[in-house]
Amino acid sequence: MAKIRSMTRNQNHDHDDASSRKRIKTCDNSYVVAPWSDLNHDVLFIFMMQLGVIDFLSFSGVCKSWRSFAVSSRKSFMASRTPMFIQIFSDAYEKTCHLEDSEGRKFKTTLPHSASRTCVGLTCGYLILFGEKTKEFWLVNPITRHGLHFPDVTSDVYQGHERLRVILVFSPSISE
Repeated sequence: MAKIRSMTRNQNHDHDDASSRKRIKTCDNSYVVAPWSDLNHDVLFIFMMQLGVIDFLSFSGVCKSWRSFAVSSRKSFMASRTPMFIQIFSDAYEKTCHLEDSEGRKFKTTLPHSASRTCVGLTCGYLILFGEKTKEFWLVNPITRHGLHFPDVTSDVYQGHERLRVILVFSPSISE
C-alpha cells in the first residue's frame, strides 16, 4: 500500500513536540517522524515556487524555519510571479481591494488607513493613498495589509487630484 500521511501543524513554532512533526506511515507499518523544519531546502524551494502569492503568505506560517526560508527567498518568488489585476472600490468608511491573479483566482481585502484617502499611485506593490484633509500619505500593501505612514505633508502640495504627483526614492543603505 502507498504511504499514508498524518500531518499536524503548530503555527510558527519549531518545538520538539508531536504537533510540529510530520508522521509518515510506511508500507511496513513503521513510522518515520521528523520536524517540518528538517525538510530539505531544495525540495522546499521547488514546492514554494509552485504556490500562488496568497498561498506563499500561508507557507511562511508553517514554522519558524519555513518563515526564514520564505523571507530569504521572497525576491526570487515575487520576481517569478506575473502582476495581479487590481480594482479598488470605495464606500463611506473604507476601501476594498479586489485582486485577481494570472490563474483567475480572486481575492478581496479591506485596505487599512483608506478612509477619506484617495489612491494616487502604486509603487513596489504598495498603493499610495493621500488624505486631502490630513495632508498625509499612506503606502499600503493590498496583500499583506502592511502600511507605511508619511505624516505632515506641507499644505501647498495638494491642489487637486490632477496635479498631485508622487516620487518615491528607494535607498538600499537606509532600508537594510
